[in-house]
Amino acid sequence: MKKEYPTISVVIPTFNGEGRIGDCLESITGQDYPREKIEILVVDDDSTDGTVEVARTYGAKILTNGHRNIERGKSIGLEQANNELILLLDDDNRLPSADWLTTCARAMLANPEAVGAEAIYFKYNKNDPPANRYCSLFGINDAAAFYLNKRDRLMATERYWHLPGKVLRDEEDYFLIEFDEDNLPTVGSQGFLTRRELLWQTNHKPYLFHIDSNLELVKAGHNRYLMMKQ
Repeated sequence: MKKEYPTISVVIPTFNGEGRIGDCLESITGQDYPREKIEILVVDDDSTDGTVEVARTYGAKILTNGHRNIERGKSIGLEQANNELILLLDDDNRLPSADWLTTCARAMLANPEAVGAEAIYFKYNKNDPPANRYCSLFGINDAAAFYLNKRDRLMATERYWHLPGKVLRDEEDYFLIEFDEDNLPTVGSQGFLTRRELLWQTNHKPYLFHIDSNLELVKAGHNRYLMMKQ
């Protein structure tokens, strides 16, 4: 039952995101997840446009960064987050379906040993620029990660997890994957739902670098991740 679902703090670092952040926040407030269980923390980096005003219309709590550094913004957001789970988003991210949070949270509840959950596909939008569509189809946002076999997303044509890591469970909604420090892909950046208590155990101050924190966790034995079939 959804009343048993964990509370979630959404951390969104932003700078001059007036033209982007509205769609991001719309995708959060449009979730079928209990709204009272979600807090939205927008960490503004001294924007000079209407970013803050847009964020406030969606009930976001505004935090101040001022360091012109996105990793610093994530760290500030984590420090102020009050809830059990942390969702890291950038202001140009969109949750692709209304049940995205519900599906991820349900998987987290079923797998208490899992560090976090993220989608294994990028959504393909036929109206995107050609470069964006290419990256969506190939599951990349960094060519180096692709050629070094460190990507954390599948191609649009791939249906089974064949990337580094050991598949422990293949469920309808997700793969449960076990990684080690030598085969950890670039997990934990945008659209990553994780446990606040685990992030607090990492060297997240003054900068929260997603791959560094996750590597720390894997080395400490927290090495299982939910790769959602979304």
